[in-house]
Amino acid sequence: MKKIILILFTVIMLSILGYSIHKSHKYKSVNIKNAIACEDITEQFIIPNTESGIIFFILRIKQCAGVDDLFTIGWRGKNNKAEQTVAKLHTLLFSEKRNVKLEFLKTDSDKNQNPPLNVNFYILIEKENK
Repeated sequence: MKKIILILFTVIMLSILGYSIHKSHKYKSVNIKNAIACEDITEQFIIPNTESGIIFFILRIKQCAGVDDLFTIGWRGKNNKAEQTVAKLHTLLFSEKRNVKLEFLKTDSDKNQNPPLNVNFYILIEKENK
């Protein structure tokens, strides 16, 4: 019985690992440099955050870096827990208001810019109306 459980556990972990590797490889081209080059911006918003003084910007881009509908939220400055939390809150509010699903891909930072530019990338998936 222990061998069966161990085998099942191993198979499950390998399948999860395989999916993660496939996903990260498939979206390897999703980064700040490639997103800046994309031209089909369908929505853009600037969100001032009066508490921290950080300005967040949201872009929705069609057919960008191998993603059909790319959602980004970016900001300049630190990329710490506080900024990530505020970015995730704005992302959640956008998702709820628009009735869309946002699947997190990755975070990219350009530390060569002053202050550094940080961007969270998501796949935007339209929900079916019920």
